[in-house]
Amino acid sequence: MSSHSHTDGKQHTARGLFVSSTGTGIGKTIVTAGIGAYYHEICRRRIRIWKPVQSGVTLGDPEADSYRLRLGSGLLHIPEEEVATWTLQDPLAPWMAFERAGIEFSFGCLLEEGRRRQKDDSFLLVEGAGGIAVPFNAAHTMADAARELGLPVLLVASSGLGTVSHTVTAVQYARERGITDLAVVFSGPPTLADDRELAENARMIEAMAEVPVCGIVPWLVQPSHARAMETAAWTAWRQRWLASFVHMKKMTAWLQERA
Repeated sequence: MSSHSHTDGKQHTARGLFVSSTGTGIGKTIVTAGIGAYYHEICRRRIRIWKPVQSGVTLGDPEADSYRLRLGSGLLHIPEEEVATWTLQDPLAPWMAFERAGIEFSFGCLLEEGRRRQKDDSFLLVEGAGGIAVPFNAAHTMADAARELGLPVLLVASSGLGTVSHTVTAVQYARERGITDLAVVFSGPPTLADDRELAENARMIEAMAEVPVCGIVPWLVQPSHARAMETAAWTAWRQRWLASFVHMKKMTAWLQERA
């Protein structure tokens, strides 16, 4: 893949946040929904939540990221169709999912859509697809979208064994693509790492990648199956998540600086 950047080679800063990860299945959607609830309910910020591309689901499916972002963040006034721009059938990286669907993807159109959402005073919260290097096409990845939209990046990383190499590599890739403002947060069940292991992993990543590691987010599985259709179940999940999340002082300070 070739490197792409602004004409002056710098990342421009805009109000918002791009949530990505070191891989798939780490809990990125849970983190994004929870951060959306934090900005909306605790910080009282007007926010927009956006999933540019999702695959392997349909709109209205309780397993769709767009569904879970909307219900998890509590932004029920936003239609699900407004949350996700492209919803693709095959559970693949966007590049291949677009090809199989016969859709000619335009990175320029994606940026136009993102900038349209940035025009008012809202805080734009974006969840990428998969990891930071996941491709939209042969030339553009999640990192390029974050850079061109001028958004800081929060990388969600596994808390367990192997995360140091994965996370350092992801941070290095993001920087190579022009991302200058980024942080890491761990996600995962307590069985993956005890407190000592978490502290050691954070210390190694901070030393090797020179990036802040902002702790580990609450591990609260979102409502599923029949309960995923119940607004009350999502309200209860959100309240429990926020009650724990507000005590993550390093994470909330980093977020407030970018609000």
